[in-house]
Amino acid sequence: MKFPRSFIVFLITTIQFVLNEGVSLYAQPGCTDPQASNYNSSATQNDGSCVYAATTLSLTRLAGLDTPLLDESSGVSFFNEELWTHVDNSIPNLYRIDSTTGLSSQEITLSNALNTDWEDVTSGGGYTFVGDFGNNSGNRTDLKIFRVQQSLMNDTVAALTADTISFSYPDQIDFTPALNATRFDCEAFLYLQDSLHLFCKDWVNKRTRHYVVPAVPGTYVAELRDSLDANGLITSAAIASDGAIVLLGYDNVFPAPCFMWLLYDYPGRNFFDGNKRRFSLGSALTVGQVEGICFRENHYGYITNERFQQAIFNVDPQLWSFDLGPYIQSITTSIHESGNLKKHIGTSPNPFRYETVLRLKDDVLSGSRFILMSMEGKSLREEIVGGEEIRIKRKNLASGMYLYKIIQPDGNFFQGKLNVE
Repeated sequence: MKFPRSFIVFLITTIQFVLNEGVSLYAQPGCTDPQASNYNSSATQNDGSCVYAATTLSLTRLAGLDTPLLDESSGVSFFNEELWTHVDNSIPNLYRIDSTTGLSSQEITLSNALNTDWEDVTSGGGYTFVGDFGNNSGNRTDLKIFRVQQSLMNDTVAALTADTISFSYPDQIDFTPALNATRFDCEAFLYLQDSLHLFCKDWVNKRTRHYVVPAVPGTYVAELRDSLDANGLITSAAIASDGAIVLLGYDNVFPAPCFMWLLYDYPGRNFFDGNKRRFSLGSALTVGQVEGICFRENHYGYITNERFQQAIFNVDPQLWSFDLGPYIQSITTSIHESGNLKKHIGTSPNPFRYETVLRLKDDVLSGSRFILMSMEGKSLREEIVGGEEIRIKRKNLASGMYLYKIIQPDGNFFQGKLNVE
């Protein structure tokens, strides 16, 4: 039986595609985090389904904060090796604080800004942003974010003029006051690649919704992206250099249990579609009402709490540190990962039993660095890309999942997974 020439050409083309794009053929969705209770060693594509056992994260107390000046510390940010905070519904100042003593060493007034309800501070792109978007009654129509240049925040400056970003929510049509009963309060945001990502403090159903606004002055309607069942009120957010995100919060039911959500290994900017792990931090009776969070380096960072007073309880404002290193041992989502590089890389076969080949389709990756790692992030092989393919033999590799990373000289990279049968 003879097949038409067109069918033979189609068959050859299909086989070549499968050989070059073996990763997609063998992609298996599932939980790819070995620390999860439902870890699937055969999964090559994280589908966000990971489930984790209840976990308590211990905080380390560093110092009490400057009182009464910082009784209402509501946000914290670390940049240029300095720690900054602010208070809400008071003086429009940024305070530089000593991470050893907790004392304020400098005050910078935003001379053209009001502090209606400052709730968080974040940094990125050479700027510091202050969120004046606290909205406990849900009736504000003057939501703002103030922006100042970090290069102007030197040791001697006492006042700066801020740019203004104004915004509204696309899904809010009712502005009837409802104290502590609104879905449109906000106390948390972070900067990522020219955008500000806001996470609402939803008093009604205790979910948090993810909104996005440009990080440049103007007036905008925020873009609603997604939501997460936070099981509490989100009060601050931060992002690490590799893209790991933390959301800080507490539940407003006595004794106000405090918590942190860790989000990582998510696709693109869909923060809630990757791994979601919740940590208990104690309660407001022990750590106060946690209001500010930031990373200092890697997965180490700071938390501040404002004074917590209820009945006979009185917890002073304090500065704490946390370390998520033991819980993020492998490389996670990176803000520098380039989806454009994927088209230059083909892997076949995957999974593999004896050998697999990474085929580099052109010289775009020449001079890049190749790293093969265990799922715990331990480097197993490193080399500079100099040819059209990289051969990986099983040798001493045990069955299971491995990570590889190809890093270009400009810092952009592609990260993939290999499955050894």
